[in-house]
Amino acid sequence: MKKLLTILVLFFALTAFAWSGHDALTYYIVSSMPDIADIRVPITPYTYENIDNRIYNMEKANFSDYLGQRYNPWEDDDVFISVFPNPLPVDNIAPLWQIFSVYSYEPDLGMDQDLELNSSQKLTGGSQGWRHMEYRLLFMRFGEVSKSVEYFSDLSTEVWDMNDPYWAYRFMARAIHYLEDIGMPYHTFPAPTCELFKLIFNFDKWYVVFANYHYAYDFYGGYRLWTGYEPLVKAIKEAEPVKIKNPRKDALKLRRYARGKLSRVYYEMKELMGDDLESGNTDLATKEYFDELVATKDTSKLDELTIELLSKVASYVKGYILYMREIQGW
Repeated sequence: MKKLLTILVLFFALTAFAWSGHDALTYYIVSSMPDIADIRVPITPYTYENIDNRIYNMEKANFSDYLGQRYNPWEDDDVFISVFPNPLPVDNIAPLWQIFSVYSYEPDLGMDQDLELNSSQKLTGGSQGWRHMEYRLLFMRFGEVSKSVEYFSDLSTEVWDMNDPYWAYRFMARAIHYLEDIGMPYHTFPAPTCELFKLIFNFDKWYVVFANYHYAYDFYGGYRLWTGYEPLVKAIKEAEPVKIKNPRKDALKLRRYARGKLSRVYYEMKELMGDDLESGNTDLATKEYFDELVATKDTSKLDELTIELLSKVASYVKGYILYMREIQGW
């Protein structure tokens, strides 16, 4: 057991990826809530250093307004396709759908990278993984994505009470990002437990393979979102809101749901992409790779699982937006 724990420590340090397509996912969600989507919001500067006590990497963070500008992480470049207009604000005012959609990607742009947050953060690949994932190992928990949801929810309400809707909504967009992250199966555990024992026999091979599974599914979800896969978009838009009572506790409920899907996602990926994932010779982060995959393989089961997962995420995000509207009194 001690040997396995040591191997898992080394392995976890290599698996800090995240869902791709936060912008598209959030856009599809909010566009199905028209009474909220079209709220017009005056843009204000960030002036909350005195109450925002979260540590950020300020060399990479950009808290100025960047609506109308590039907002996706560089690693998404070969898969990313814009699914909504992102115009510059007019008269310093922007619609809420644009604020939520663009800034739901903000936590992936570097603000959480290269920080010293917790002595155990190497188990999630560093500070970025620590804030975006939550692993359970025996009786231990590593990562605090549910706390990230809670933090920005509380900060949003505090700023709303200070009469600054723009930053209240922008902090909400960050909370939405982390809520979406906790619904990603590979953010709950790196692989089915029985598969992880392969690390004992060939660590050098399998730590790369398991990281590839995580990496590939992140981009597959983004690919289906960005290319507007109709059954997925329809399911997201039609998802019924979950009744949210406590953002952090309900985020952990979504985590349990996603954790329960991990094995099915993993083994379906193994069936479809096993050779590519194990060889390590294929660039998995391109639109061309996934175009060929869906054209030559039967991806229906993987798509069904992805639809189940992302429609459930959509239900929680919709419920979260309604919860925040109610407690803040928009």
